[in-house]
Amino acid sequence: MGDSLDKVDFSNDENWVKNDVNNKYGGNTVDSDGSTFDVYTTSNDTRVEVKVEVEIQDSI
Repeated sequence: MGDSLDKVDFSNDENWVKNDVNNKYGGNTVDSDGSTFDVYTTSNDTRVEVKVEVEIQDSI
């Protein structure tokens, strides 16, 4: 698992968005295996989603 020293940057030209409070999970994070994750999706392929542990610095 990650920590606050880790960082993830999504390429803005790939249409990545951080899901808001209206995402399919009913909130802006999802819990899995005892950890909480931010969920990112891309309009390039709506089947793809990336979960980034909330402790990790994430940005688009």
